[in-house]
Amino acid sequence: MREKRYITENENVRQETTDSRWRQHFHIQPSAGMLNRPAGFVYLDGLYHLFYEWLPMSGLKYRYHLTSPDLIHFVTHGPVIILDDSDDDDFNVNQRWDDGFDFYAPQITYGAEGEPILIGCIRQSNVEYTAHCFTIPRLLSFEEEKVIQRPYPLVKKWRGKPETAEGYAMKHDIRLHPYEGDCYEMVIDILENESTEFYIELRVSKREATRLIYNHASRQFTLDRFDSGILSPYGNDFTRSVTLDNHLKRIHAFVDQSSIEIFLNDGEKVMTSRIFPSDSATGIRTSTESGQVYLKFTKYDIEKQES
Repeated sequence: MREKRYITENENVRQETTDSRWRQHFHIQPSAGMLNRPAGFVYLDGLYHLFYEWLPMSGLKYRYHLTSPDLIHFVTHGPVIILDDSDDDDFNVNQRWDDGFDFYAPQITYGAEGEPILIGCIRQSNVEYTAHCFTIPRLLSFEEEKVIQRPYPLVKKWRGKPETAEGYAMKHDIRLHPYEGDCYEMVIDILENESTEFYIELRVSKREATRLIYNHASRQFTLDRFDSGILSPYGNDFTRSVTLDNHLKRIHAFVDQSSIEIFLNDGEKVMTSRIFPSDSATGIRTSTESGQVYLKFTKYDIEKQES
């Protein structure tokens, strides 16, 4: 009886999840129901095995299984174990691998060359959409007594044709047109900076923007999602800030339908957030508080991936 109810309800929500405007294009998430949290990540005999706790919105809880040879192309093996409340794992959710809003339950394995690789959960929802997802895979290293996180090199396979734009950002708003999009990888090089504070806004519409703010004097970088779209009902925390060891030279961002992952200065700091903008929020805009900054943008559109 429980299985019959699961099948009926799962089919009812599958189409709703698939059709959502916030369904991710290149982050792993269920075809229906909710990815509650990661439940294992290992590399064995040439394959990566990724498990997560899956709730198909029917009162049931499963452990779901995926495999991949490269962490880019995944094969779904479906639910492998039915769980109950006694199977809850005690994740240390306070591990701070990430300075953003929504990073949760990091999982680490060692790849074919012994390299440490991290995947975590981006676990935020709004009133309309509750499908959590995984982060992109990250390559870990320990350099100058700091943990460095960089995008896993093979994610470059997602890249479309590069588009570049460069020039000065000044006090008045400059919208990069027709340089826009909603699912992309973007590298922003800060080549000269004479500004007191500069602003880069992504997923911009008439009323929306996800703001990246850098203050030169304090070396403080801030992610501001107050105007990013529909806000979560679970709090009023809209900005997160980090102080960099050195002045900001590069922003490396992965923007999906409902998330952003930001790598600063080649992985010195990382910030992750869910965002829920409208379909029209595709613009990119720059400005400064005072002075000017010379920026070079390199953008790669990312097509929808199977997940």
